Amino acid sequence: EETTLNIGVYPNPSRDGIIYINNPDRHVIDQVQVFDLNGRLVYTVGRNSDELTTIQLPDEKGLYLIVILTEEQRLIEKVTRY
Repeated sequence: EETTLNIGVYPNPSRDGIIYINNPDRHVIDQVQVFDLNGRLVYTVGRNSDELTTIQLPDEKGLYLIVILTEEQRLIEKVTRY
């Protein structure tokens, strides 16, 4: 039985490029990756289980994909920097 990850990504859209990953259930996150729309990996952070993780988007405005990898699942969120 597959469970849904209770992980939130905010704010979206982001004016300053700072994104917070809210992980209230403290899932073990193996990796967080940020990709631009060209598929280029622009940011990555390794394993943690903190309740709140902060990531910084690149300076360029646009749409980014945030990929959150756990042992069980992969969560993909689209975020906009404006």
